[in-house]
Amino acid sequence: MEANAAARRKEQGTVFTITRQICGGRRRAQTPICDKDGVLLTAEKVGEKRWAKHFEEVLNKNSLRT
Repeated sequence: MEANAAARRKEQGTVFTITRQICGGRRRAQTPICDKDGVLLTAEKVGEKRWAKHFEEVLNKNSLRT
């Protein structure tokens, strides 16, 4: 009822705040991850493995330079 009253008063910020509270707040957006060939990885575990491999390669590459 409070959201409806705010909408009638054209208080869109209040309507948005109430709606967000009802819906449970914000959700973390998932960042798309691609493999080395540019293919989009959709499974979360596969993406995590790709990030681990990426950082392993980057960190090992930098340690070889010293």
